[in-house]
Amino acid sequence: MFLGQFEHTIDEKGRITFPSRFRELLSEGAYVTLGFDQNLVVMTTSRWTLLYARINGMNSANPDIRNLRRFMFSHAAKIDFDSAGRFIIPPVLREAAHLNDAAMVVGVGMILRFGRLNSGRSKTSPRKSRGFCQTL
Repeated sequence: MFLGQFEHTIDEKGRITFPSRFRELLSEGAYVTLGFDQNLVVMTTSRWTLLYARINGMNSANPDIRNLRRFMFSHAAKIDFDSAGRFIIPPVLREAAHLNDAAMVVGVGMILRFGRLNSGRSKTSPRKSRGFCQTL
């Protein structure tokens, strides 16, 4: 289970290091994608597989479901940690989450969220399309 908040720097190559206990939980593999609150979300491969199956099992005739699929899957990337425990945040995700040189990594149970330093401490304004969150 992912718990706690940690501030981490992002280097000039877009790499971030997660706490070792989080890396241990992600040792089976992990995915990163855009979250609903201008942040990024990291989850284990097994959690990602469940989410993938659930979203793909939804009715594709529903435009909200199609939008959810595009939102979740078009931004997703597999995480590969280097020997120093870092991974590169894809540039499109760094830009979407407004990440520059530091981030707050927040454990929220089954997933990790990370974003600008203040985004983990206070709730950001809801997205215009609340249908995404309600669908899940």
